[in-house]
Amino acid sequence: MLIVTSVAIMATALGIVVLYGPDYLYVSIAILTALLSLLRPGWALMGYLALSASLPSSEGVDNREIATFGLLMWLFLLANLHWIINPPADRRLRSLIITTDIFFLTALVSLGIALTNDLTFTDWARDLVPLSNLSLLVVMPALVRHPKDVRIMIWLFVGVFALVGFHSAWTLLGEILPGRPYFNIPFRIGGTWLPVLLIVAGFVGMAESDRVDWRFVGLSAIGIVTTVLTNTRTVWISSTLAIGLVLLSNLTNRRISLKGNGAILLLPALLAGGIIAVMYAPGNEEVLERHQSRFETLKDLGSDQSYQIRQSQIREAMAIFRERPVFGIGLGYLYEYKEYAQRYDQPNNFNHCDPANYLAKMGIVGTAALYFLLLSAIAFAGRLKKRSPDLLQRWLAGFSQIGIAASLVVGYSTPVLQSRETTFCLGVLLGLLATTVAQAQVSEAAQEPHETVAEQLASA
Repeated sequence: MLIVTSVAIMATALGIVVLYGPDYLYVSIAILTALLSLLRPGWALMGYLALSASLPSSEGVDNREIATFGLLMWLFLLANLHWIINPPADRRLRSLIITTDIFFLTALVSLGIALTNDLTFTDWARDLVPLSNLSLLVVMPALVRHPKDVRIMIWLFVGVFALVGFHSAWTLLGEILPGRPYFNIPFRIGGTWLPVLLIVAGFVGMAESDRVDWRFVGLSAIGIVTTVLTNTRTVWISSTLAIGLVLLSNLTNRRISLKGNGAILLLPALLAGGIIAVMYAPGNEEVLERHQSRFETLKDLGSDQSYQIRQSQIREAMAIFRERPVFGIGLGYLYEYKEYAQRYDQPNNFNHCDPANYLAKMGIVGTAALYFLLLSAIAFAGRLKKRSPDLLQRWLAGFSQIGIAASLVVGYSTPVLQSRETTFCLGVLLGLLATTVAQAQVSEAAQEPHETVAEQLASA
């Protein structure tokens, strides 16, 4: 069945591409994958993840993104049907699934409001497509049926995160070490938030493991190298914040020693110092000056053009919020800020501050539903980290807890919840977290002793 179905999908997709062109490839695969979900829901989930991770960008909405979004919403409906028939045993997981459904109901309300404000469906979809990845919290635990598959998916996606991060670091190294061979990868995930996730994944693993695990050391090293090489200040600040949150979390964990915390501080210092030393080598003056000039702007943010643009965006968003505080103006609203930079001369629905953006577009109701979902996921992860005896589960829980918490803080100055590349990573984390708990409940139920018919008759 697997071979026949795979060949049929590839042949059909190839035929459509030959007849109509590559733009219809995603559309055809998405439709076929939706049909496949009726037979093999888990395969359809993997198909969505592969399609979404390879979309070219999140700047606009075209047929590929609409088809992929439609596939996810179809899986979301199937998953909710599954939970209605077979509700999860864990009470907190049930609450988290209901919280996710409530948030997407508020998104539908926002669609109705957007239509009354003459906002187009494309504009609305541009805002909703990134948020739709949060539905993976409901979809993944419903469609992944075997405990071993959870571990496979965890390492698979950590590997993809590491590959994309390594590609980013390798590309940036070309500025100070020219002449190295270049390669390209098809995945578009994480954006500027990916280095932070890699740092958190590595350091949480180092903290939870009783020995030196070079997989975790490698993840954190890739994240640190990318952070130091980029001239994006948000990455610098968010990475520093993430390391601080890991150390703060370790203070309450009795398994963590001073030696472990010392290693977490020593690794960034050694890597950052080595890279800066290479930057000082002859021939790299331009790279070093660019980094230094960006760092100098942190001393006087009030006069920085990028900071001024962010403040202008927040002022406009809050003015809209004051006019429509309950449900907002609707997802899809196009901001009109035209100050400071040519890039913002045309209206767009992009705002650097996540809370201000959703207060303007979804009001108190929608914003409260969104952030309550994420805060509930943080508490859910904390409970799993404290109670699970399994190292991989504790690592995933700590990784999710600190990664989501840091994203909420950094979302005040750079959009985390408005970018499809970033919400893909967050959605996968939420989905793996929920799947881990759901499968743990299934395993416990399977291991419980059951009375035979003879034993039941004897006891009666």
